[in-house]
Amino acid sequence: MNISFSSTTLQFWSLFLVAIITLIWVFKLSWGQKNVRALIYLRILIFSSLLLLLLNPKLSHTFNESRPLKWHVYLDRSLSIDYHGNPTKLALERSLEKMSKQFHQENPDLEIHYFSNTIYDDVEKMKSPHGRSSTDLGLVIKQIKENEASGLNAGAIIISDGQATQGIDPLQLTDEINTSIYCIGVGEATPMVDLSIESMDFPPVAIIDEEVKMDIVISSFGNLKERVDVTLYQAKKLVGSKVIMIGGEGSQQKISFRVKPSALGNLTYHVKVSALEDEINILNNRQSMNLKVLKSKYHIAILTGAPNYNTGPIKDILQKNKRFELDHFVYTRNNFSPLLKDFWKKSYDLIILDNHPISENVGAWKSLSSILAKKIISQKSALLFISGPETSEKTFNLIKPLMNVKSYTHFLEEGRKNKWTFTDTLHSIFPFDYQRFMEMNERDWPPLVSGLEINGKNQMVIAQYKLPSLSIPILSLGESKGLRYGIWTSPDLYQLHYKLLSTDRSEMFSSLWNGVFSWLMKTGGDQEYFFRMDKKSYQQGEEVIVTGMGGDERYDTFQGQIRLYQNGEWIEDQSLSYDIKTKQFHGKYWTSTSGNFAYDILLEKDGVSQKVGEGSYTVQESRIELNHVFLNKKVLLTLADKTGGEYYDWEDRNKIFEQISPVSESVQKTNFFVLNENIYILVFIIFLLTIEWIIRRRLGFL
Repeated sequence: MNISFSSTTLQFWSLFLVAIITLIWVFKLSWGQKNVRALIYLRILIFSSLLLLLLNPKLSHTFNESRPLKWHVYLDRSLSIDYHGNPTKLALERSLEKMSKQFHQENPDLEIHYFSNTIYDDVEKMKSPHGRSSTDLGLVIKQIKENEASGLNAGAIIISDGQATQGIDPLQLTDEINTSIYCIGVGEATPMVDLSIESMDFPPVAIIDEEVKMDIVISSFGNLKERVDVTLYQAKKLVGSKVIMIGGEGSQQKISFRVKPSALGNLTYHVKVSALEDEINILNNRQSMNLKVLKSKYHIAILTGAPNYNTGPIKDILQKNKRFELDHFVYTRNNFSPLLKDFWKKSYDLIILDNHPISENVGAWKSLSSILAKKIISQKSALLFISGPETSEKTFNLIKPLMNVKSYTHFLEEGRKNKWTFTDTLHSIFPFDYQRFMEMNERDWPPLVSGLEINGKNQMVIAQYKLPSLSIPILSLGESKGLRYGIWTSPDLYQLHYKLLSTDRSEMFSSLWNGVFSWLMKTGGDQEYFFRMDKKSYQQGEEVIVTGMGGDERYDTFQGQIRLYQNGEWIEDQSLSYDIKTKQFHGKYWTSTSGNFAYDILLEKDGVSQKVGEGSYTVQESRIELNHVFLNKKVLLTLADKTGGEYYDWEDRNKIFEQISPVSESVQKTNFFVLNENIYILVFIIFLLTIEWIIRRRLGFL
């Protein structure tokens, strides 16, 4: 027992000196009066106690306390555990149940946990195969590290086959662990035979006729050394084949193919690996992935029959795209400028008829329309007709055979402005801008003058006049014999541009027409994004890698999401990041359940989340765990050695009970008692004051 005081102050010593002088003076005056001596002694005791409390006295008592330390046992309940031949699934379950009981008998201060891709304290929660689809051994090491903060860790026991199919490598997390880890290995060291296409790595977008490098990673498991064939197909066409030597035991080989896409659009590539005789899972021997193929330059021709206000806005949009090369032919003085001989010689990806044909050249185009048809078919050009002030049903009939469209008898009053709206078909053509278009109301779009009236049957009607029982298209798209075309029927196209020009929706006009051009030429503009996954089919517990590129903005600070759906219902969101160095988007997450999944790519711009990509993939029930049905003794041995524990084979598992006897730790504790805060000291002072009051009363001082 020790007592300590706080440092004294000048105020204390002044009070102490006054009290001493006063007591001495009183003592001298009353020394001859024996009946008051008791009162004087009592007052001296009270003043001394109060002065002592001013020094803030503290009593400290130091003693040793013994407290039990806790063992943590981690039982592996992932799917791979069930497929070992020795011990069998039933034998393993019985042994683990028996060991669990014995653990508690040997040491009541022991906790048992169950783990696969997460950690549970209740084995019943592990019954679903969805929760056992992968093994995150690194998660166990993290929890052992977190338990060290309590200071009550006696040690940890891991009973597992040592397979880590998800998460961080557990050996990377052991450097700062002070807890001894004891490991019991389950299973045999001989792995089952399996081949797997781990990933397909190539850019999300490529240029036609330019070489693209495709890296294929093949994983092999089991004790084997054989030659296998790896083949690459585009649709049903063989584009590459290689023979490789596989080494098994979890090794990976990277095979590179160089291909030159010869067609535009989304091309599907398939990779196949020949199956082995004893292979446990052949579903992962083939994979497929899409590659978006674009042109380096797209050649576009505009034929303007007569100058009009529609030409300028459309031409501005085309000229802003660096991948578009534009030739503009204008009909003036009974001829085109420049001459059409250059138009007939050159191949175009898109031909735009702007306010053309017109009555002034309708005679010449009766014969030229057939030549135009041959040109479009031979060169596989897309065709866009934009109605203007000088076009009519008569002139439109010259080019109508190029499109699968029929005219209507007039239902709308000529020259009258009519309200109109976008249709739900907009979503299938412009999925990424659909929501922004549909959020705009009638006041955002100006009414348009009626022009040509066509039947929307067999067309994709994007915008139409608002009529109670009839669809008269303003903008429609279609495809006939592989050739795409578009029709804009109102001569007031420019009204859209100028109406939106001074609003916060000014970019919607260019978004609309960039989307139309993209669909017609089966490509995208500079502002389009391209995303893909590293393959289209996964196993449960496998990592999904999303890669994307595109857009014309720098994302120094960026927020994005991968929104996942199953059976049309939202499941969860995964994060998406942007790498400034590679100028690519990257996202990673782990599969958990089997089935068919869809995903949307969402980027946040100006506080608004915008959909810029979508796709789908499949997760097989075969599960990645089946590729790892063997004892990874090296991992468990290293864990035990680096933490000061021991490793035991399954046959020697009972030796672990020699290590888990109750362990306690002696901890030195100190209790402090602050006297001026103690209730008993206060009662004692009150008691002395009460006695002093009684004595004074008896002496007649009160």
